[in-house]
Amino acid sequence: MPDGSRKHTHDTMIKDIALRKRIEQQLLKSERLSAIGEVAAMVVHDLRDSLTGIKGAVYYLKMRWGSKLDKESKEVLDLIESDVEYSNKIVNDLLDFSKQIQLQRGIVDIKSLISEVLSKTKAPKMVKIKPIDMDKVLSTVEEHLEEQRKARKITEDSLVEFIETRVHQLEREKEAR
Repeated sequence: MPDGSRKHTHDTMIKDIALRKRIEQQLLKSERLSAIGEVAAMVVHDLRDSLTGIKGAVYYLKMRWGSKLDKESKEVLDLIESDVEYSNKIVNDLLDFSKQIQLQRGIVDIKSLISEVLSKTKAPKMVKIKPIDMDKVLSTVEEHLEEQRKARKITEDSLVEFIETRVHQLEREKEAR
């Protein structure tokens, strides 16, 4: 076998090993994330049970002693109730996160999507949400999407080159036999 062919074979083997290691790392990461999702789901169910108990206790105290409570005690119960609601939101978000989802591609009106998200966002009373320049936001999003398209193209080109190189190497090895 000529020296150039050996070097090419060696380079291809190194690329194969590197690709295999990357795939193994991605698989490990995926398995870890899956395990984290399962643990999160178990924790969420336990937390939800506790929050339901606390919410029930607050309701009971308000019903049983509501008219006899002083202002400070009522405020404390209201605070507990508010914190339970907030904690339930976090728990629900975690539960949603732990579920496997199927994404579907489609055309989205980005302005409507951003407006909808902002309308659902609850900001603390001290925080004022300023109107945003949608054209500026869209420009930023478009720039990001273009960067993503370029990165995907580079990845695709690299994979095509790798596969073609490997196929040619296998053809040469077969001819050499």
